[in-house]
Amino acid sequence: IDYRYDLGDCWDHTITLERALERDGTRRYPSCVAGRGDAPVEDWIEETGEPPVLPFDQDDVDRRLARYGDAP
Repeated sequence: IDYRYDLGDCWDHTITLERALERDGTRRYPSCVAGRGDAPVEDWIEETGEPPVLPFDQDDVDRRLARYGDAP
């Protein structure tokens, strides 16, 4: 899946389905099974120096996904 986030800044992303996993009855869904790379902070102003980044945190991603509840 290719998509563009923030049409003004044109952050282009690619999500690749590498494999489908069997449902695990001990996990909550949706969940993130892997990831990599840091995320730039939104709305950074160049005059303030180097852009800060947010390190990838899989546990934080799963906490945010938990807001959506278990998928059927």
